[in-house]
Amino acid sequence: ESLIPKLPSPSSLKPFPMYRALGVAHEGGRARCVSVSPDGNWVASGDESGNLSLWEVLVGKVVKRWRFKGKIGAVEWCPRTDVCFLVVGV
Repeated sequence: ESLIPKLPSPSSLKPFPMYRALGVAHEGGRARCVSVSPDGNWVASGDESGNLSLWEVLVGKVVKRWRFKGKIGAVEWCPRTDVCFLVVGV
């Protein structure tokens, strides 16, 4: 037991970060819709040029981009946590 270090109390370590922030510039045009995944790890954004971007929040970069023929009108994640679906309205 003498080898176990003494840890500070949780109350002395506050404030814990209670949110994540992601600020990015959408290069393809004006962003029309944004949706955050239920677990908070992914953000999908659609723009006027028909580009759908998938962002990884922890990294803060686009990991995948798709091109559609029309303006992206809506983006939404499936609320279930056991599957990961993204719905796009063009």
